[in-house]
Amino acid sequence: MERRLRREVRLDSIIMRKTSGISTILIGAAVALGVFQAGPAAEESVERAASHAEPRSALRVFLIDGRRLQVARQRLREGDKDLAPALESLKRDAQKALNAGPFSVVYKQATPPSGNKHDYMSQAPYFWPNPDTTNGLPYLRRDGERNPEITKYPDHRVMDDMIAAVESLALCYFFTGDETCAVQAAKFLRAWFCDPATRMNPHLKYAQAIPGANTGRGIGLIETRGLTRLVDAVGLLAGSKAWTNADQRDLQDWFDRFLQWMLESEHGRDEAAAKNRVVRAVCRQE
Repeated sequence: MERRLRREVRLDSIIMRKTSGISTILIGAAVALGVFQAGPAAEESVERAASHAEPRSALRVFLIDGRRLQVARQRLREGDKDLAPALESLKRDAQKALNAGPFSVVYKQATPPSGNKHDYMSQAPYFWPNPDTTNGLPYLRRDGERNPEITKYPDHRVMDDMIAAVESLALCYFFTGDETCAVQAAKFLRAWFCDPATRMNPHLKYAQAIPGANTGRGIGLIETRGLTRLVDAVGLLAGSKAWTNADQRDLQDWFDRFLQWMLESEHGRDEAAAKNRVVRAVCRQE
């Protein structure tokens, strides 16, 4: 039993690990505080909390173990002091997220080849100017050396920061019911996916471009792997007045069109046929 709990806690932690910007808070570790005990006592503790928690079907999540989150929330409501430090850490993350942003692809200085700043763009990080040509083109690969030029194209970083902020806010709303967190999470989501003035066009045609060689590559699909976490965060906002049915429909429409692009575009088909870690990221998004 102890070995199984260790494995499950480790998996929860991997799933919920934040990336960039927001400080690292593992909700899996919060759950661990409540259930990481050896022997029958642990099993009894989890089952007792689960019997008072909402049914799993109440949460529309896919990567997160919804039942474990519900158990942790119920224990917090009952005053479980073991979970209190993790909750306070989560609240601090949420407070930072409340002051984050704004997040949008349209705020970048560079303009994509399409001329439309709503198009996501990024530059391949391991490619550098060609020393053998007068204009430095085409760029050449240097394994393991990141070109600082990529900071001119911040869409990847901005999207990761947005996802981390929404995730922290949604988790805080789920555990505390604080509508302020839900309102800000909804604001970030609308700006990135729904608002015609700021939303990202649902494709990655110009991701991971190599100057002088191409304007984008299929490998760029790896840059949206964090969207799988975002979908779970949206599920945690269920029940908040801040996230409306209209918002949900707009978001689903964006993901429908993004999925269609992944399945039908040349970039998407190329990566689906490849045999590397990017394929796992693509399949996870599909």
